Amino acid sequence: VLASGVWRMSKKNVLVKKLQAIEVLGETKVLAVDKTGTVTRNELMIESVYIGGETFEIRGSGYDPVGESLLDGMVIDPPNHPALLLAGKIAMLNSGASLILHKGMKRWKIAGDPTEGALLVFAKKMGFQREDLLGELPMIDELPFDYERKIHASLHRQQGGNLLIVTGSPEKILALSKYESETGKLKNILDRRKNELDEIIAAFSEKGLRVIGFAYKTAQEEMIDPSSLGNLVFGGFFGIKDTLRAEVKNAVRQVEESGMRVVMITGDHAITAKAIAREAGIYKDGNRVLDGSEIDAMPDEELSKAIGGVSVFSRVTPKHKLRIVRAYRSSGLVVAMTGDGVNDALSLSAADVGIGMGKIGTDVAKEAS
Repeated sequence: VLASGVWRMSKKNVLVKKLQAIEVLGETKVLAVDKTGTVTRNELMIESVYIGGETFEIRGSGYDPVGESLLDGMVIDPPNHPALLLAGKIAMLNSGASLILHKGMKRWKIAGDPTEGALLVFAKKMGFQREDLLGELPMIDELPFDYERKIHASLHRQQGGNLLIVTGSPEKILALSKYESETGKLKNILDRRKNELDEIIAAFSEKGLRVIGFAYKTAQEEMIDPSSLGNLVFGGFFGIKDTLRAEVKNAVRQVEESGMRVVMITGDHAITAKAIAREAGIYKDGNRVLDGSEIDAMPDEELSKAIGGVSVFSRVTPKHKLRIVRAYRSSGLVVAMTGDGVNDALSLSAADVGIGMGKIGTDVAKEAS
């Protein structure tokens, strides 16, 4: 019977590594899905940029490095807007992704992190070329993004002091920023202004956009010290769109009709996560969104009790994912977990059934499944 189940699933392009997984699938009560690459296409594009008190709209399709820029509904020429050019320069300098034209499919693809890919494409729309920019501002040190710090920093040599650039979660960027540039002069960011910026984050998030903050400062150091990244000059926000997969709504409906609950786990802001989950049919009125900071404050026993009414987990780290899976299992529920990245390996291994994404998944995620 199990071998027959494996054979039937292979007809649907599913590779089953352990026969027992077929039996466990029939008992699964919770399907925990990663958002990026599973619920969405993982083809990120910067759709909005907030900088200098103005919100620019960026047009385009996928990773194609061509698209118009608009301000107040009117098409503009980026070179006439220094603030937008600054955003493009920061995006290019803090992106380690590469853009590749797939000749057979006649479409652009990204090699590297999708978020950094979106920054790269935006910078190219602004007219920047990486080789030229790094020739002018060579990188002398870098602090890669991780889920604990929630930032990515790079240090570039320039005359009059090195240039430190930081991108990451908007909350973290605001916490590290002390100043804001106004007509070329620096002024302190007051609490009232931070409240205004929080409203911008909320407005972007309600549109289903993933928000990335960016900041910078002139530094004399030759190396990046993670413990002294404060006193930054706040730059602005990138609003990144990740299109929902067309088949997701129907898939969620079929899974729920089979008797399983679907919950979404993501590192995105709670408002963004809720908007996307609602669009996918995962979040429904009356459901709860549980944030990573709330999970940190809960002991394991309390978390096991709290997850009953939760359909969306936001701002999570790999450690949070692992605790969520264990919380479901400790409640007596059989849980299946989907994932595609290196950061999903722990939770994929801990779940009763680990499901790795085929075409877009990393080898680590597939091996852990």
